[in-house]
Amino acid sequence: MSRLRIRVCAATLGGGLLLVLVLGGCPGPGETAMTAANNEGSSNDSSAVGGVGNADGGNAGNSGGAGGAGTDNAGDAGNSGSAGAGGAGGGPTGALVGVWRAQFVDPLFGPGQVELVLMANGTFSQQTIYQAGSLVTIFGTFRVFPTEALLRLDIQRGEPAETCGPLGCTPILYPAGESYGFTLLNNGQLVLQNINCNPAAGLVCVFNFVRVV
Repeated sequence: MSRLRIRVCAATLGGGLLLVLVLGGCPGPGETAMTAANNEGSSNDSSAVGGVGNADGGNAGNSGGAGGAGTDNAGDAGNSGSAGAGGAGGGPTGALVGVWRAQFVDPLFGPGQVELVLMANGTFSQQTIYQAGSLVTIFGTFRVFPTEALLRLDIQRGEPAETCGPLGCTPILYPAGESYGFTLLNNGQLVLQNINCNPAAGLVCVFNFVRVV
């Protein structure tokens, strides 16, 4: 095993991540739950829609300022809403805030569960658990674009941060983020579809979440 090369791939599975140890290089598109389009496309989405998220945040703050008529302090408190992360506030964004859970079956890694927590301050955490025992959690901020019905998860860090074996430890590189088209149903369900996921490659691209909290 003197020339054995082992690499760690942070595989994106639609609504979750899986760490995969492979010999040689990381597999190409369609061979695991992560696609190059998902990783690369997510980074492009971040720069393309960032301005819209700021605009949403500003609108939420300005509407708060209108309620402060009569005193300067109340008006200032309303304007401070424009600093909200990613436009988190009223409208569809507020409706998405909460704890969501979905079950899925991956063709390669078997049954799993993903829990998505969207906080009112614009931060999120997402934990993916596979029946085989793998556990991956990612953290970051989220943005909602109601007109496009788009939910953007910007990943800041993930756990575990590295994987260790007989040859030492290797840092895990997580994707910059993921983008989902969303449909919020009246029965307390949230349908998320990864816009960079290719179902023809045998990937899990659509997740049916049920509100837990």
